[in-house]
Amino acid sequence: MPHGFQRLRAAIALHDQARHIPGLSIWASGHARARAKVRAIVATDRNRMHPHWLLSTLVVTLLLPPGGPLVLALLAGTVAWRVPRWRCPACRGLGIALIAAWVAATPWCGRLLASWTHPAPPLRLDALQPQGEGAVVLLGGSRKLAAREYAGQGATALSGPSLERTVYAARLARAAHLPVLATGGAPEGNGVPEAELMRRLVADMGQDARWIETRSATTEENAAFSAPMLRAAGIRRIYLVTHYWHMARARRYFEGQGFTVTPAPCGWGGEVEESPAGGILSLLPRTDGLMLTRFALREALGQLWLSIRQGIR
Repeated sequence: MPHGFQRLRAAIALHDQARHIPGLSIWASGHARARAKVRAIVATDRNRMHPHWLLSTLVVTLLLPPGGPLVLALLAGTVAWRVPRWRCPACRGLGIALIAAWVAATPWCGRLLASWTHPAPPLRLDALQPQGEGAVVLLGGSRKLAAREYAGQGATALSGPSLERTVYAARLARAAHLPVLATGGAPEGNGVPEAELMRRLVADMGQDARWIETRSATTEENAAFSAPMLRAAGIRRIYLVTHYWHMARARRYFEGQGFTVTPAPCGWGGEVEESPAGGILSLLPRTDGLMLTRFALREALGQLWLSIRQGIR
């Protein structure tokens, strides 16, 4: 148990002893509610939310579309309403925010930004030869925590990105005759770990999900926590499965752990690209375009942060 929680337990014991000491009983009883909260924190230590995941989620939500343009529009509208002399500049800011929101939500913008993440080319599963040694490493892409249709299984289910990766990893494992390692925890602090959900689906598709890593909350932790499992099995070569816009950074982390990585990216295509009206529809705001833009921008920030950290080291 972390030292901080040991100190909290010691503080609880001190409070309990103080209740029986004259002159301190009022002080101790006045902290009964605080002690109850501390006990709750200690009791839920194992299921606490991952702080790095929470911080990165807040930053991404406020900076990237649609959050960033909406925050800018809100600020511009507030200034235009409250400060008459700044009304014209504020209105220009509002217009810029609305245009940015429109462009960011188009599939054209999402595809353009995703192409800047240095994606690896897709594998040809039909031309893949069975491999003697190695493993397919499957990275989680997020979970749904209120999946009521799965209430009997903990009301936790894989999100769309995780489903895409898991199905592709199972097909790759079948083609290469390799076992699967699924990696992904429960960064929100509750529910079934993502790796366990992916293991179930891989098994449902008839493939060997031999290892699961359930502690990680970031891509860096995916690599760091999976590495000992693979090394213990004598594995040094892996197929890495994740979305194409995420592959460059994920590959760097696993290569940093000493593995020879063959990228196995997935997630290409969209709902309108190949349709007869794809050219027009790709310039209109759509939810799939907005999500791809968010993923690509978040990945660009992640690659920048990784480069800065490696440069400092």
